[in-house]
Amino acid sequence: MKRLAVTILTGTILLFAPDWTAAEDSVATPNGAMRPTVQVLNCAVSAPDQYCALAAMEMYQKGGNAIDAGIAATIVSKVTQHCHDSWGGETPMLIYHAATGKNTFITGSGPAPHLATLEYFQKKYKGIPTQDCIDISSVPGSLAGLALALEKYGTLTLEDVMAPAIRLSEEGFPISPIQVKWLKKFEKVYTKWPDSRRLFMPDGTMLTPGDIFRQPDMAHMMKEMVTAAKGHKDRKNGIRAAVEYFYKGPVAKEIDRFMKSVPDAGLLRYNDFADFIDNVPQEYEPLHTTYKDSKGNLYDIYTTNTLTQAPALLMALNILDTFDIGAMTHNSAEYLHLITETLNLVMADRYKYFGDPDRVQVPAEALVSKAYADVRRPLIDLKHAAPHYQPGDPRNMKASLASAAEKINFAQAKSVPDDWETGTIQLTTMDKDGNMFSTTSSNNMGIKVTGVVPGNVGFLLSGRLRMFYTDPESANQLGPFKRPRITPCPAIAFKNGKPWMAFGTPGGDQQVQTMLQVFMNIVEFDMMPQNAVEQFRIRSFAFPKAYYPGEVLDYQMGIGDMASDTVLSGLKTLGHIVKIENTWKEPYGGVCLINMDPATGVLSAGADPRRECYALGF
Repeated sequence: MKRLAVTILTGTILLFAPDWTAAEDSVATPNGAMRPTVQVLNCAVSAPDQYCALAAMEMYQKGGNAIDAGIAATIVSKVTQHCHDSWGGETPMLIYHAATGKNTFITGSGPAPHLATLEYFQKKYKGIPTQDCIDISSVPGSLAGLALALEKYGTLTLEDVMAPAIRLSEEGFPISPIQVKWLKKFEKVYTKWPDSRRLFMPDGTMLTPGDIFRQPDMAHMMKEMVTAAKGHKDRKNGIRAAVEYFYKGPVAKEIDRFMKSVPDAGLLRYNDFADFIDNVPQEYEPLHTTYKDSKGNLYDIYTTNTLTQAPALLMALNILDTFDIGAMTHNSAEYLHLITETLNLVMADRYKYFGDPDRVQVPAEALVSKAYADVRRPLIDLKHAAPHYQPGDPRNMKASLASAAEKINFAQAKSVPDDWETGTIQLTTMDKDGNMFSTTSSNNMGIKVTGVVPGNVGFLLSGRLRMFYTDPESANQLGPFKRPRITPCPAIAFKNGKPWMAFGTPGGDQQVQTMLQVFMNIVEFDMMPQNAVEQFRIRSFAFPKAYYPGEVLDYQMGIGDMASDTVLSGLKTLGHIVKIENTWKEPYGGVCLINMDPATGVLSAGADPRRECYALGF
């Protein structure tokens, strides 16, 4: 294994660059993983690329905690992962703050514009557009969430955490092949907008891998926010001043100006930004459940609420809690059938019940309860797959809705998609004190869904309104100034009462599916983090898709091409229609995770090779 030394401030950090020689891999990577699990004693980061990881290390060297490191690294992702994350998107965060012993969920997500009525979309589009539409832009929520996290749980200044991103946006960096791939794929979408062309085609031609990508408008915006913050001696007031600059100052005003200049479209207005920052809650108690593994260890898992799809992970763990998973063969047909049916079952409830808890009544505690799992679990047939499942009735603790009249007729998809959306990043940090930070930050593949850089702000707008449904039977029905239920769903977990793991992944509908499989790889099959990340995965299509209109593909599932013929034939015998896919394709996720050994304090980090992910620590 080659070692590359990188000096940041006064410290030296070792990066491991695999040269793929079999002899070295057999020594350096336990359990046959392609990369080593990074193991350290002080602090660690698992990030979407090396720039984000190095930014986190810089904050640790400054004396910051895991929250400071995670915030700085996430801000860098808005510079280096522009097709996956931006200031125009959202940054839901799960945080454990060791000093106070507090677990918290900060939403970092914004609502639909006031003008975004169901009647408007039905009349103009006969539904909700899913790409190439400026009208599906939501209020950017990322800065609001990051600023609140820094103010309450970080220790460094806004200037500190923004410094790496400002440097990269000003000086530039070699753009990666994965980012260029998406720029090429959606060239027809974003090149219609002059400011998007100015950013992504600075010389009038398409960027190629290795070209130096500079973003002067974004650098200017961030420097102005830092200037606003430095105008206050008090750290917290400085952070709030930067937020005011964005939501009530030049950024909001520029986006308002831009939207009003677009003929017959463009719903975002200045008052959407101001009302959001003044009136929309940003912090909540996380949802929680427990899981006991086959060895008797007890895990407490915390996730975001029904503003995201994360409660489905807790519901799935509740369903599986009574099965002896450890006695099953890893990734056998029996095991994968159980995982798939469990996911299909809980995702049916996602369609009906997950939505903005401040705008609709959501039975969140009932959904994630053991009692509800007990009534839903018997619907799973261990001998045969169901085409798909109907939602249950958590309010009345019934396995199904009360009558046939309440049956939801899900839209039927015509074919299995070649790719799922991958417009998101995962980032996790953890330090020796047990502080944990996990975010699944996203602009929802803004390069595709809107393609819009509005004026001189230097960032893409998200298209999160396409996460709404029009169905009145769903808690996630579109409404003005309502937040859509999004897919990003970070999580944190404790083992036998001690801080243990921060984890998550990008991948749209794949996210909960991947997180569940990786979690089980570690707790039931005793894998090191990196080995757990590198296993082949399955993904089901037999539940309502997260994006409008929520199509279902009965019996359909995808599986990594490393699966054996025995496993494939076993799944087909159980009734699944199996599509064999490339195990290493982006849609299967970009997991970033870190866990801590409660006995030794050793931090172990894994990073998914399906993306540009890197894990570092010291």
